[in-house]
Amino acid sequence: MDLIIFFLIGHYVGDYGLQSDRMAAMKKSSAATLTLHVFTYTITIALAFTLFWILEGLDNSPSLIMLASLAIILFVTHWAQDYVKSRISGPTQLYYVDQSLHIFLLVIFRYILVG
Repeated sequence: MDLIIFFLIGHYVGDYGLQSDRMAAMKKSSAATLTLHVFTYTITIALAFTLFWILEGLDNSPSLIMLASLAIILFVTHWAQDYVKSRISGPTQLYYVDQSLHIFLLVIFRYILVG
């Protein structure tokens, strides 16, 4: 199975499943709530990658420095995107741009991690 499937499931669970309606509303005005959401999202993606690695039984794992760097990039970009999106009351297209950027980054990570 491809890593992108695990990333997309992790994205769905982290960005929607683990985010309550209250959290979604509060992250618009609370940096702490936004940070909690993004931390939860980042952990979910990390768990999705770990599950992929275990199930696929891959031998050559990326270095911890690479994994930590990707996690930091994921956290910072997701936080910045959600911050901007939550403070702009714009058209629905903004939602689709935000989601596309999240998924685009996961596609890039997929190619970095497994080629």
